[in-house]
Amino acid sequence: MANFKSTPSNWLIALGAIFIFAIATVCAAKSTTASSMDLTPYQWKNRVLLITAPNQEDTNYRNQAAALMSVYPGLMERDLIVLTTFEAAAFTVTLIGKDGGVKLKRDEMLSSAELFAIIDAMPMRRAEMRD
Repeated sequence: MANFKSTPSNWLIALGAIFIFAIATVCAAKSTTASSMDLTPYQWKNRVLLITAPNQEDTNYRNQAAALMSVYPGLMERDLIVLTTFEAAAFTVTLIGKDGGVKLKRDEMLSSAELFAIIDAMPMRRAEMRD
């Protein structure tokens, strides 16, 4: 992962990331189910980490969001966006590849190290790292 130095421009990027994460969460929250979300605009452009949770106070959601915010440069480097939908029956994390296929789905928090290892092992990501 790239070095993240504390400079004014990097802090602006980080603040922008928090804003984008919040916007994605608010926009996604309007959808009541993950299956009703249209992810086709992201296909071939972004990997998507879809988080579903009963509400914003859900402990798993809060822990997952905090873990992701702390590694924002790594998310950007991997073309990963995070979408959240609430009012789900339970917490789930689903990783969707650039091809639109589900790469991982689980009902517990996903560590950033495991997330990055899964993505970095994907053939498309390996090609991106070579370029």
